[in-house]
Amino acid sequence: MRNVILFLGIFLGCSLSKLGAGSVVTLADGLEENGRLSLNAKAVFVEGLSKREINLPDILEADFSDSDFHLEYFSSNDTPDKLPGDWKSQNIGKNDVPGSFSYSLGVFKLVGNIHEHIDYHDSSEYSFFIGCPWPGNGQWTLRVKDFNPLNARASAGIVLREGFNPVSGGRFQICVTGENGGFIEMRAPGGSSYSFGLPMDIPVWLRLTRNEANLAVSMSIDGRNWDIVSQNTTKFSTDVWVGLYIDSGQQPGGKNTVDEVTFTPGPSLSDILPAGVLLRDGSYLAGGFGGFDITGPDSVGAFNRNGKMISIAAAQIATVVIYPTGRGQILKLGPRPGLFLKNGDFLAGDIESIYWEDNVRINSLILGINSYDRNVTKCVVLNSLMPQPSAYEIRLTDGSIVRATGVTVDKSHVVILEASGLSVTVDANEIEQFRAGPSRVQALLELPWKAAQDKKQAPVECWEGNHQEQILAIPAGSALNFPLKGKFRALGMRVASLPGSSSNARAVIRILADGKEMGRTPSIHAGEQPRFVRFPIQDVKTLTLAVDSNFIGTRVLVIDPVAILEN
Repeated sequence: MRNVILFLGIFLGCSLSKLGAGSVVTLADGLEENGRLSLNAKAVFVEGLSKREINLPDILEADFSDSDFHLEYFSSNDTPDKLPGDWKSQNIGKNDVPGSFSYSLGVFKLVGNIHEHIDYHDSSEYSFFIGCPWPGNGQWTLRVKDFNPLNARASAGIVLREGFNPVSGGRFQICVTGENGGFIEMRAPGGSSYSFGLPMDIPVWLRLTRNEANLAVSMSIDGRNWDIVSQNTTKFSTDVWVGLYIDSGQQPGGKNTVDEVTFTPGPSLSDILPAGVLLRDGSYLAGGFGGFDITGPDSVGAFNRNGKMISIAAAQIATVVIYPTGRGQILKLGPRPGLFLKNGDFLAGDIESIYWEDNVRINSLILGINSYDRNVTKCVVLNSLMPQPSAYEIRLTDGSIVRATGVTVDKSHVVILEASGLSVTVDANEIEQFRAGPSRVQALLELPWKAAQDKKQAPVECWEGNHQEQILAIPAGSALNFPLKGKFRALGMRVASLPGSSSNARAVIRILADGKEMGRTPSIHAGEQPRFVRFPIQDVKTLTLAVDSNFIGTRVLVIDPVAILEN
């Protein structure tokens, strides 16, 4: 279910009537109303089995979508002996002996195909593929457990590809090779390509994250700590597939063993931010920054968000993101102004000018005044980030997250008053989520939470859903601890069983306050839609969510967990 948390606000003007079917969750008791929704200056009107007007101050969450919650998730740990129906295997190119695979106990074993007529000038592809369609955004993770190549030209790994044409189809590959190390290769439709090498030892964890045209590659030696090693911007057609492959290099290719394969939909919370500006108050606006000469605190630049121009003062901006950059990387840059380059270097200094069509000019204490091409720059830090509390948090379809003090509604448009004073106008269909802001709720996933679990269990996973929901996947037997500071009156969240769980699996989440159990969720059954649950809390320093199940391997989803502040 698409979750849109609606805030109480200052709504002026006409009703925004084209919101459609959906549901509203009330703040006081967590009850859910379903029906066709419309919005006016003071309330949301629900027309369902009964007609009811719910005052805005009484609303925690309003969902304007009538579609069921759908999670395109796969984990070889959860479905160790059966692949989803849309997976397929494919031999690519003319091979004398085709490749093959087996899947059992969560482990893929790929056998490379054989092409005996070697021609090193031949740019065609001779490989074997097993995977599924991937038209949307998301993240693929796997471990290359073992690779036994029979020649130095053989390779294996993850591939994102357009169809299965061995010559003309575009593809993006993260590879281990028959020689030492690995490489990343991008081949555009028609044959032009580039590649670069990577140091790599087996076993190795590989991760490919896709956010629209932005691709990021990460590596890990333990499956928990990740380094982003490449970021690319490439557009693919709609006929896109992703999966495992083994390429024989026109010779007997050998065998490849892969496990711990996971797909999570939507961009990871810790991964890529698109081009745009991160404001000092914590808002993020995706779009194109026109730039300016920074001559003082009153300098103002032009920002293009979805074709609509906004004037933003330099003093309001923390960071200008030029090239899609990891969220964590931006936060690690700290308060010093300067340039973060694509090669990983950070040049501290005062920024003098920045323009989309020109260079970035910086006055460095070490190197003096220099200009850097924007093509080599990831982001530009202007000021320190100083997040401010706000009544609302509004998430848009382009990846923007706007902290707001109020909105107005005028027919099909919503004007958002951003916390620093900007006015952002959006169409109704651009709004992904309306959330209560940090002055009213504490999003639990923004806290330094810790998981207590057996090392043999699958790790707790955290990601962002198709509609920007914040999602946790918690294995049975695990407990998550959230430190709380302040006075809170309730816990609210949606819960469900992870798709692919055994049909016989039953689970509950125990809610503990400072180690003392204060309640349990209703029994969570496989295949059911997420349900909203609410529990009162008071004077809690550590809130714990502990998952119990009758079935080993069960994992429970916790969606958009929040602690509701006292009035």
